[in-house]
Formats: sequence, structure tokens, C-alpha cells
Amino acid sequence: MKLPLDENLPPALVSALDDVFPETTHVLALGFGRTPDIEVFRYAGQHGYSILTKDSDYDALSGRYGAPPKVILLKTGNMLADDLWRFVRERKADFAAFVSSADEDRIMRVQARR
Repeated sequence: MKLPLDENLPPALVSALDDVFPETTHVLALGFGRTPDIEVFRYAGQHGYSILTKDSDYDALSGRYGAPPKVILLKTGNMLADDLWRFVRERKADFAAFVSSADEDRIMRVQARR
């Protein structure tokens, strides 16, 4: 599963997830710092990525253009980095099932329990 982390997620999350999501990268590493979301969206779709983000703009892009790419939208609010890493790691199986499914679902909204 190839995941570029959106700019609103910390780049350190890449190394923290390397053992469970080894093909994870950050949009900054792909040269997309301060790039419009539509460009990241198109790049991801063309290169087999699914986007991991906290940015609801990707919900609108996904609704307008469809998949690929598939989008995993984290609705976690503000979280400490360690809590965010744990939250993402605990959902590995759910994310993998969503990304690999052939169904028409284009976005997965993941809500943190409070």
C-alpha cells in the first residue's frame, strides 16, 4: 500500500509507520511543499498512491473526480504525535482492506473516539 502523507501530517510519521506501511512517503519528499491539493491528488492517482490526510479538501476532490486515488481522511482533531501514530497503526488492516478493495468507495473517513 503506497501512502503519501499530506502536508498537514508530520513528516516524522513516515519513519514511525515504516514497519507497518513500508511504502509510505510524505508529500514534501515528493516535492509537493505548498502545492495545491489538486496537483497532489492527480499525482497520487497517476502513480498508484492512496492519500492519508486530515484535510477535508480531499473529500471534495474525491467527490468531484472520483478514484483513483483513494483517500483516507483522518478526523482526529488535534492529537499528540504519539497518539496519532498509534491511531494510524491500529487501523492498518482497515486501511489495507479499503485501499485494496475493488469497490467504488473512494474515501474512508476515520473518526477518533473521544
